[in-house]
Amino acid sequence: MAYNGTMEGFNQRMLLDRNSIEKGLDALAARLIPRLEGEDVTVIPILGGAMIFAADLVRRLPAG
Repeated sequence: MAYNGTMEGFNQRMLLDRNSIEKGLDALAARLIPRLEGEDVTVIPILGGAMIFAADLVRRLPAG
């Protein structure tokens, strides 16, 4: 099926609900925080759609 600029005709079922994604981000941030302590970190999202995921993750990390 060729992409026509809309989601019409595509399977549109929800894979993960918002709460599951939030919990996953919290868990990932909790694992990263001890590893990144004292480090200067630059986050570079490289996949399509990754900017929003990266922004949500970075908000959970301490500034510094």
